[in-house]
Amino acid sequence: MIIKQFRVLIIITVIVVLATAALFLLQDKKETPTNQEPNLISNRDFLDVARIRVVNKQDSMIVVQENGGFYMEEVPSEIINPEYLQQIVADSAYIEYEQRIEDVNNLSDFGLDDPESVVEITYLNNESLTLLLGNEGPISNTRYVYNENDENVYLFKKAATIRFIMSKNDFVNYVIVPPHEVQDVLSTISYVKYDGKLLERPIVIEKVDTTNENQVAQASSFGVASHLMVDPTLQKVDLREANLQFSALVGLLNHGIVAYNATDSQLEQVGLLDPDLVIDFDFSPDAQREAQRYNLKVSTIDNQSYVMVNNNRVIHKIEEEAFLNIAYENIISRWFFTPLLLDVENLIVRFDNQEHLFSIEKLGDNQINVLKNGVEVDSDAFRKFYNLVVSASHDGEYLPFTPATSYLLEIEFDYIEKNKENDVVVYYDGGIRRNSVCFNDTCDFAIKDTYVDFVKNAVSLLESNSEFPINWE
Repeated sequence: MIIKQFRVLIIITVIVVLATAALFLLQDKKETPTNQEPNLISNRDFLDVARIRVVNKQDSMIVVQENGGFYMEEVPSEIINPEYLQQIVADSAYIEYEQRIEDVNNLSDFGLDDPESVVEITYLNNESLTLLLGNEGPISNTRYVYNENDENVYLFKKAATIRFIMSKNDFVNYVIVPPHEVQDVLSTISYVKYDGKLLERPIVIEKVDTTNENQVAQASSFGVASHLMVDPTLQKVDLREANLQFSALVGLLNHGIVAYNATDSQLEQVGLLDPDLVIDFDFSPDAQREAQRYNLKVSTIDNQSYVMVNNNRVIHKIEEEAFLNIAYENIISRWFFTPLLLDVENLIVRFDNQEHLFSIEKLGDNQINVLKNGVEVDSDAFRKFYNLVVSASHDGEYLPFTPATSYLLEIEFDYIEKNKENDVVVYYDGGIRRNSVCFNDTCDFAIKDTYVDFVKNAVSLLESNSEFPINWE
């Protein structure tokens, strides 16, 4: 067994030696390394490059220097990957080769009769250079290049030729909206407006500015709120849904370019002249940097979605994103009003032609004294009742209605801050096992009818300090 393994090893060794020798002879026939260190075709400065024209099997492109900067014709500068653009200029200024090929009889032997790319470089001193890029070389990560100026064939490192093989699309930054560098995406967006054919009415969301007394007062209706929906109604947003929506906007990725400098006809073909969705939002990765406004126009045709950013006439393909499914009933909070108890001076509950006024006196150290129509009630029992009151929530289905003249239950929050308007929630008969709800002037949702029954029952039991259930759901 050992002898057999040894013979196999010898045979493998001989094969390797013969193969190596054959490769050496083949290379020696065509390639003679020079002793130059380094081997240079061009040794110019980055800013010596005036113009680069590339025609390859994927695309054609022109890079031009203007006022000390570079741009790619037909491609908006804001979507170009600056590192890639810088690299193609650098590869045109400093051009180094590995070997010069001797005894060239036919350019087709190196794939240069039908080159992968033709590169025409013009420098500021009006000198020019034309390179033809051919097949990959026999040495790993190399490529044959023909220099029309001196009519020689060279072996280049493939890394020095990559940018000349790329399409224009490859130079486009695949990130449409720059990604954030914070863990809390909600903190990066201070304003967003959704509009367009997908929506019955616009949705506007604003981040609560803690230095703005009016916004702070508005937010107090919902206890703690980082963002408020301010249109079509004033309400806290659902944080889970907002996080999904904002995460989709920040770091939005390009999955293909349909057109640069798109004509109106091209925009119409993908629905962007009359988009399904228009999103305006203000983004800043941190409090130290000024927010930047983005405008997205979005459409979907035949299950493919497209976006244009800031009206730059670049049509991007995008994959399924959360904002494509934006809905008023999903982004709005399920809970109607949830003010902190310490912000409420009076809680008024009305039903069956009776008014129950709960006056709340703050005693310090989070202690309270509560009077119901002038009669003291147990403060702990009232806290339990208050938790029941603010637990009211809709079931997520958009059911707009016109309020009836009579109601089943009305709850009013009267605040300590007298410049703040009271909040009112009114419950109406909504059919089988449901009550329709208006919170302030918004009448769009319904709630299980058990909630009204639980509140009425709790009010009647508070005076006798009797136990009452609160799990109405």
